[in-house]
Amino acid sequence: MITFFRRSWHHGVDAFRRLMHEVARRTEEAHMTEPLLQFRDIGRTSMAFRCKLLDVGERLETNPNFIAAVMQNESGFDPSVYNIWCKRHSDPTGQRCAVGLIQFMPFVLAKWGLTPAEAAAMPDHVQLDLVERFYAPHKGRLTSPGRAYMATFLPAFMGEDPSFVLGREGDESKLPGTSLSYAAIYTQNSGFDTDGDGIIRISDVTAKAENSSAAAQSRGPVEVDCSRV
Repeated sequence: MITFFRRSWHHGVDAFRRLMHEVARRTEEAHMTEPLLQFRDIGRTSMAFRCKLLDVGERLETNPNFIAAVMQNESGFDPSVYNIWCKRHSDPTGQRCAVGLIQFMPFVLAKWGLTPAEAAAMPDHVQLDLVERFYAPHKGRLTSPGRAYMATFLPAFMGEDPSFVLGREGDESKLPGTSLSYAAIYTQNSGFDTDGDGIIRISDVTAKAENSSAAAQSRGPVEVDCSRV
């Protein structure tokens, strides 16, 4: 009897392992075959960029279009663009401003031994190395365009409720766990407040990426020919 239960238990464990392996295999195949979509400004990207973005998505275990949705909103796929608000109101040189495909903050670039100017000078496919490096801690967790955007914007709050408040006009108190005031977050990111209520919620941030993704989905795939790279 004991031998029977041991065999049954081992059989059950083996079956579960086979099931998990099959799920992982199918998930990996889905990421590998996911077509890159026609985002509004993706036409300015190089073919090397598009092919590499597919590889980045595979390595990060995510749909590459989720990352593309972030880049559409943050930079319009322009690796040289600086944060407009910062250049206009804080630093005309841009060297204390966010820059690039997903708007890298200067302190993040400094950890990697780079300046904003050096990042801005990178071709789009080269700067994708920085994008992958940035998202690497969130491998396997970028499960939607919205979660990818939150990983970019304020990753510590990825798991909070969509109604969670991130910014509020005129509120100088600090967002818990950060050194940022609600007012500062709101002022520099007021474009998220599409309903004009003076508040930025997580749902406001994620909606930007989700809407861009839906629009790209309606346009269909963009050309990707890696034989030309």
